[in-house]
Amino acid sequence: MGRMVRKQVYIEDRQDGLLKAEAARSGRTESELIRDAIDRVYDRDAEDRRLADLWREWEASSERLAEEVARAGGIGSWRRDDAHRRAGR
Repeated sequence: MGRMVRKQVYIEDRQDGLLKAEAARSGRTESELIRDAIDRVYDRDAEDRRLADLWREWEASSERLAEEVARAGGIGSWRRDDAHRRAGR
């Protein structure tokens, strides 16, 4: 993240309520939400960067899953009942 610049803006009570509700729901700060909204509206490349980041996260998760499966001896030929039995159900 680059250098931050402080801005003061006026928003309507309705917008303030929406912002506060989303911050509480998502666990993110109001400032983060505002920055993301600016990027989505005014930065044409922001969505491409976001999707690229998500793709990298997915690839890393897939690699970790493959490593765990390999460490566990592979998948073999599982049936639904086998999976439940192994999970202790």
